[in-house]
Amino acid sequence: MDPHCGWCYGNHKNFDEIYDKSKEKVNFELLVGGMWLKKDAPKGGKELLNFIKAHTEKIVKQTGVNISNKYYDLALDESYTFSSLEPSAAIILLKEIAPKKVFEFTYELQKSIFIDGKKSDIFSTYESILEELNINSKNFKKQWLSADNIKKTQDEFIRVEKISYGYPSLFIEKDGKTRVIAAGKFDVTKTIEIINKELK
Repeated sequence: MDPHCGWCYGNHKNFDEIYDKSKEKVNFELLVGGMWLKKDAPKGGKELLNFIKAHTEKIVKQTGVNISNKYYDLALDESYTFSSLEPSAAIILLKEIAPKKVFEFTYELQKSIFIDGKKSDIFSTYESILEELNINSKNFKKQWLSADNIKKTQDEFIRVEKISYGYPSLFIEKDGKTRVIAAGKFDVTKTIEIINKELK
């Protein structure tokens, strides 16, 4: 997944249902792929706003998810770059310091972007989420953009690139082999059937 991926955000209800019905049988791991990095990270402006609106209208229609005008205002902000590195690094760090809360944290982070229109490259965006989830914000701030955590984040980008199938994708790993079992808008029933079949 990627924090800036609209379909990843819009798909959260389907994923939550798959997770809730399968978590006792399967170990789930959230992987970040780095959708928008360096020169490929778009800056805000009319061009980006038009691109985003063309995609989010379909996402809202198909998933019913809320995407606010604050997000569109952020997309229009020419001073802001939509980089995946900083929010992905936040998720990577959560996997280490609060692994049981990483899915909840990721959803709250995406809500802060798509509903509240907050920038994901500043600490204040994360502070209220960390407080709500009872996670030590001082430790987070110290480690978030450290060289060590950035290296771990970039390593995960490389790992995901090798199995990339677009955003979002759900993979299953069995007997040393990895294959995609869902992509885009997840079909809950079909995906759970595949998981159960793989477990036999």
